[in-house]
Amino acid sequence: MKFPPFRTIAVLLVTLLSVLAVMPNFLSEQTKAGLPGWLPSQEIVLGLDLQGGSHLLLQVNRDDIVEGRISDIRRDARAMLIEAGIGSLITTDGATLNVELTDASQLDAARQALEPLAQPVDGGIFGGGTSAPEIDISTSGGRILITMTEDAIASRMSSLVAQSLEVIRSRIDEVGTTEPIIQRQGEDRILVQVPGFGDSERLKDLISQTARLTF
Repeated sequence: MKFPPFRTIAVLLVTLLSVLAVMPNFLSEQTKAGLPGWLPSQEIVLGLDLQGGSHLLLQVNRDDIVEGRISDIRRDARAMLIEAGIGSLITTDGATLNVELTDASQLDAARQALEPLAQPVDGGIFGGGTSAPEIDISTSGGRILITMTEDAIASRMSSLVAQSLEVIRSRIDEVGTTEPIIQRQGEDRILVQVPGFGDSERLKDLISQTARLTF
């Protein structure tokens, strides 16, 4: 079966263009500098499947975020109760603070003193972008429970991922590689692919300086 002449010409043109496109990958910088302006001089960056490299998937450490923020809330709660002249013992249980009062009759006054803690935050995916309280304040058996809301935790995780993307990008730039892939995956993960850079341990060392991220 013979190919029509136009099909043969098309195949030859595609082959020629493909050769011209990949040619810079095999030329020295000096040779590429001397190429005519109409010829491509940019190298095609090969992916991990063709030239190898490093692939990392990082995740925001939710426990660290909760621990850090609930510690701040505990400090603020203690200061507010002291200012209101209310004695208390505050313990931590995950994302919840248990406030036991020295004088149970001051329960209502204590709750009122702690209300300023319930600051609104961006609800993100949980709240449709609207403001939502950072904490929920309730009472149980004469105690006050101060709990971080899921919206608050999600908002902080989202902010940390956004900040970490920029930090990771700047640190990978120190490696001197071209075309790294650094992108968000879901709400709490970051995908990092660096074609042509096979030293995964060094890459981990660079990225691990970014707090509250785990591999």
